[in-house]
Amino acid sequence: MAVGVRSLGWILDVYIRGRKAILWIKPEDGPIIRLEDEYRPDLYAEPSRGLSQEEAITLLESHPNIELVEAEERRCSIESMDKKPVLHILVDDPHDYRRVIADLEGSRLIRGLYNIDLLHIQRYLFSRGVAPAYKVEVEYDGLKLWDVRILDDSLEASPPPFSTYIFSLKPESSQADEPISEVTIYDEELGVRDRIRGAEGEILRVFWEGMAGADPDILVSSHPEADLRRLRRRCLAWGLEPDAGRHGGGMEDFRMHRGRVILGLEAFGERGVAGLAELSRFAFIPLELSSRWPAGRIIDSRQCLEAYRMGILIPRRGSHVIHRTALETIQRDRGGFVMAPIAGLHENVAELDYESMFPSIIVRENISYETVGASRDGVGLLGLVAAEPLRRRIHFKHMRRVLPRGSAEWTWCEQRQRALKGILVCIYGYSGCFANRYGNISTFEEVNRIARDRLIESVNIALSQGFKVLYADTDSIFVKRRGATAQDYEQLAELISSRVGLPISLENHYRFIVFLRRGTDGRLEVAKRYFGKLMDGIIHSRGIWLRRGDAPQIAKSLQEELMRILFDAESSEEVLRFQVPKALEHLRERCMEVLEGEAGWRELAISKRLSRPLRCYRSRLPHIIAARQLKIKGVDLGAGDLVEFLYAESGNRNPHRRVVPTHHLGREWRGYDKRKYVHLLKRAAMEILGPLNPEGGEYSHPNLT
Repeated sequence: MAVGVRSLGWILDVYIRGRKAILWIKPEDGPIIRLEDEYRPDLYAEPSRGLSQEEAITLLESHPNIELVEAEERRCSIESMDKKPVLHILVDDPHDYRRVIADLEGSRLIRGLYNIDLLHIQRYLFSRGVAPAYKVEVEYDGLKLWDVRILDDSLEASPPPFSTYIFSLKPESSQADEPISEVTIYDEELGVRDRIRGAEGEILRVFWEGMAGADPDILVSSHPEADLRRLRRRCLAWGLEPDAGRHGGGMEDFRMHRGRVILGLEAFGERGVAGLAELSRFAFIPLELSSRWPAGRIIDSRQCLEAYRMGILIPRRGSHVIHRTALETIQRDRGGFVMAPIAGLHENVAELDYESMFPSIIVRENISYETVGASRDGVGLLGLVAAEPLRRRIHFKHMRRVLPRGSAEWTWCEQRQRALKGILVCIYGYSGCFANRYGNISTFEEVNRIARDRLIESVNIALSQGFKVLYADTDSIFVKRRGATAQDYEQLAELISSRVGLPISLENHYRFIVFLRRGTDGRLEVAKRYFGKLMDGIIHSRGIWLRRGDAPQIAKSLQEELMRILFDAESSEEVLRFQVPKALEHLRERCMEVLEGEAGWRELAISKRLSRPLRCYRSRLPHIIAARQLKIKGVDLGAGDLVEFLYAESGNRNPHRRVVPTHHLGREWRGYDKRKYVHLLKRAAMEILGPLNPEGGEYSHPNLT
């Protein structure tokens, strides 16, 4: 018996090409391996009433694109344990798959179809039981894959050893066929490593030589689709035909992967290889899809995988609908428990946070679409979906705490636990979503009900132990007690956890913390908006300008500077008596710099994202005006694109004079609206200083009007 070659490595990418699945394996040592595996798409059909399986098989086998039909019995719903007679249909080629489905839908032979709206790559990966980013042992002969087996590296922080080549293009103008004037190459921390300038032909040659020398596994670009199209056009204009892939193909076949994954810079910067690997392993999808798919679709993929593993056929999206009146919804769904914060400055405060409270409730209470209101043995579908990411998130979150902040290992743990946190939060929300093929609003409501009860119980336990509860919101409480130590707060967390039955821990220990009032009414407190200084000196905030993506950097920097000035004290009394005047003086100095024209345009730039196509807007909001100015110059922006602009003359009657887009700003820079930016600085400052004003109003300062 012939023995194949065995190799250990990581799955870099998988895709379907015709009747074959192409796998790229990054081995522990040596060059990358390209393997092929047979693939035939399949689906399941429920015969019409009155038609036996044997009769249906005879009729369906005559279809020119159906390769095989077999009779089986399967569960067709997660709610029912009963099996139904169904037909397992094997299609001869992926290109014929939609044609077969259309023919079956138009036939009187079939009353229902299952497993039909998965991508071919999902169907293949589900059947093989592996996904990109997994460490595996493969056995193969030549190009043919014989076997692939997952190796357990689930608790390692380091990501798969995929190399990256990160770049951005700068064209001479926004026109599609305009020459490329500069290519910037970045390192993995997104610091600039090189800038390639000069004649375009030389730029292209140096770029491709650099990429060929690096031989990357992953290409990362600011705008992958547009950048690759532009590269191809410009290479053709110069008569260049670089080998874009690892096994030939040139530019014509560049988007067909050829052994390299292509990612967007935004997704890569946010999640890194470690975070994207978590999403791929969770959803059983390629890295590129994990970087682009929204959370709901990623969760749907995992739900389909778990149903597939249990032998339950997968219904179509939109097949699970619950009808309910608005009054019924209001009566049944009361959301999470929120106790308004006590606004103002506080000292020695602990934030106790439930570790993934909602998924923990789902797993511990076995709450799922099919278990709510029913007596069922075994773990529900939703519990199966949530269990693994919950376990992994807690593992990497705890591992991160003992690592030096900013180290490579700390960053990998942070990327992993953050990606998993996003999934876990959305598992709860998606459970009641209308787009969820298994969705059941009662599941969502039951999780909320239990969470409310647990948080109220937690508040009462804290009060019984002599702690003052300053704020409680959904899955966390902020408490303080005069003279309490970190150990006291940890003991309180242990007591709550033991009585409530859910894991809660000391998330942050604040030396100082400030809860904000509502900007439109200083008498009202506002949830989810606070800032403070932790015991280790780190500034921590939520819901303020510093955390907003559309605030200018100058306002963000000012807020951080003001917080550092305020909290350079030993007590709350010192903050109010000595540090507030210092902060006001610093505000005056920063405003004078702006009035004197010393601010650079990069720190003044404001970025906002278009939520829909530009033609759909009728308003004259600043970022819409800037986008229209860009369109006049030939720069087309669509839904999801960022618009970056400056205030030039915000009071001008002509809206197109109020702002200027930063695109090619150097050619038409005419200064900025000084008073507008001073106004923005004062607003940012009052968000920090306002809660510290004993009179409850805004601070004022001379020479700022």
